[in-house]
Amino acid sequence: MFNFFKKNKKSTQLNDWEKDLLLQVLSDLGKMYKQYTDQIKDGIIEGVRFNDAMPNYTGFRLNVKLLNKYEKKSQTPYILSNIFILNKNTGSSESLCIHLGFGLVLGYEVKNRNTFNPDFSKIDIHEIKISNETSKEFEEIKKLFSNDELRYINISDVYSLVLQNKKYYHLMDLEDGDFIGIDENKCIYKITHDPFLKHQLNTNLIDVLKNTGQAF
Repeated sequence: MFNFFKKNKKSTQLNDWEKDLLLQVLSDLGKMYKQYTDQIKDGIIEGVRFNDAMPNYTGFRLNVKLLNKYEKKSQTPYILSNIFILNKNTGSSESLCIHLGFGLVLGYEVKNRNTFNPDFSKIDIHEIKISNETSKEFEEIKKLFSNDELRYINISDVYSLVLQNKKYYHLMDLEDGDFIGIDENKCIYKITHDPFLKHQLNTNLIDVLKNTGQAF
């Protein structure tokens, strides 16, 4: 979730060790993960965001143009878990989960991100597990959409937030932290943060999502 909507003083910048760790792990997993290492090297991750409901999760704010280049809408979201890395600061192994989906690298989970100092020579992927990812918040509003609309919605992008005492659901990132969202009545909005504005869009949801909101 974006920092300007949450009272959260954590940095929104991607640390070098985070990028290097993702590249190391995904490279170690072999050629089938090359699409993810390529997009990371290409600079798809513009920053990070946090969700208070998932304190160990670091989500990625992706470059919209590169997102369109690498995205595969038919690919189901999934999680790589049981990855263990030695934390130099504690001398103990930490569990790492990497969230992937729609052809994109979406985020990762690790405890104590701010004090995590990974030892790149102590990465264990021998018992890695792959599991499908679900979103409770997506299930809350899934019934609002037609089957055609669902084809253009990335489950991992859906989360709720309260702005000026009203609940909205984030659907898609735009440039500079702005986003496309809907309310519980399926009214569509372009929401900007600098300045904070809510602009209701009287248009077709599929048209908005297909055009990544650029024309709105």
